[in-house]
Amino acid sequence: MTNDLNVTGIEKDPLSDPSIESSVLVSILTISEAADYVAQMHEHLFTIHTHQVIFKAMRSLYERGEIIDELTVLRAIKSLGAESKGINEQYIIELLGNVVGKAINFKSYIKMLEELHLRRQLRDVGKKTQIYANDVGYGSADDVLEKANTLLSNINSVSNKGDVEHLSHSVISIMEEINSIQTERMSGQYRVRGVNTGFVALDHRIGEINNGDLVVIAARPSMGKTAFALNLATNIATNLRKPVLIESIEMKRDAITKRIISSVGDLKLSKIKNAELDGEDWTCFTEAAKVIQNSPLMIMDG
Repeated sequence: MTNDLNVTGIEKDPLSDPSIESSVLVSILTISEAADYVAQMHEHLFTIHTHQVIFKAMRSLYERGEIIDELTVLRAIKSLGAESKGINEQYIIELLGNVVGKAINFKSYIKMLEELHLRRQLRDVGKKTQIYANDVGYGSADDVLEKANTLLSNINSVSNKGDVEHLSHSVISIMEEINSIQTERMSGQYRVRGVNTGFVALDHRIGEINNGDLVVIAARPSMGKTAFALNLATNIATNLRKPVLIESIEMKRDAITKRIISSVGDLKLSKIKNAELDGEDWTCFTEAAKVIQNSPLMIMDG
């Protein structure tokens, strides 16, 4: 059987792309903006040994605050000793010549390398998990599962790291956002970008809650933190129809649901807890239940 991937006798790794690796290295050498990305990268993104050595040299220059170019990189490579075997000035020249015109796409190429690296890590976890699963003497199936979960949790997903950019880029982005919002308001076409809490005074003070925001509710014990958080979640789910997930490590879901029904139905919580609902209370309870059932509100308790 002919192997389409084995044209030279060496099977090609589908999770390795030497041409993309070369393009990223050339980008760092020739584009000053690309050099800023060295801090968030590591040599394991590269699968070719010479590429790893070149990047290692670049990283050392970056950490020392030195300029990264052909001459400084060659000098740094030579200082690595045995690792630098086969990497000389001619090698760097050929590297530069092979990727002319491709370096401008360096951001996309870096993301590709991160994706391939993450997939290689997942593949390694799969292989190790298979070994543990086949070894009946290792332990129970639950032990194998726990080991697999540990291996997965140890994976370093560099793709979770944000891009390194000069702060001036953020300033420009904020200016454009403000201009866009003001234009929308003047034309009467303003659209809400985040989520309002449903508490008018609070919304006026803190503005909308946007993607990526971490909002912490803090106060002394028995000051109503839980009640406020549940009201906020309920407002967002019932009034704005936005999906909300309530995670609780203390209160069980039934206790949380009772509080929400009490709030939505304007019922005393004690009446619900003590099963003391009369005719009018039952009407309020039923209406509140309908609102909650038709809202994208979910609970996960501990």
